[in-house]
Amino acid sequence: MANTWTLKTLHKKSAETHTFMSRGGCRIKIVESFRWGSVLLETDGAMPPVIDLTNPSGLNTYEVPDTEWNLDTFDDGWSSDIELVKGKMSSEKLKKLEELFREKNLEGLEEVAG
Repeated sequence: MANTWTLKTLHKKSAETHTFMSRGGCRIKIVESFRWGSVLLETDGAMPPVIDLTNPSGLNTYEVPDTEWNLDTFDDGWSSDIELVKGKMSSEKLKKLEELFREKNLEGLEEVAG
């Protein structure tokens, strides 16, 4: 029987989401920062997931063993950045992508990529 566990941030301004997008040999990472956040972790058994709750470098939910996860809530966003992680792109084009993201969020970037 599956069980669902909620994992929440303990400190203010400590939640981030990372979204990756690729096009034409370039890959960008969108980092959105939030004051608070939580994810839902699902395990097959009755035992909670094994997580080191002291994680000053952060916690990547992909690395929590034997779990499936979903975003739950992320509140009060306070920052977002776009980083080029693969390929070459001018700083002007990257800046235009950041402006588009601020105006139209992911949907705007998907329109450009489509």
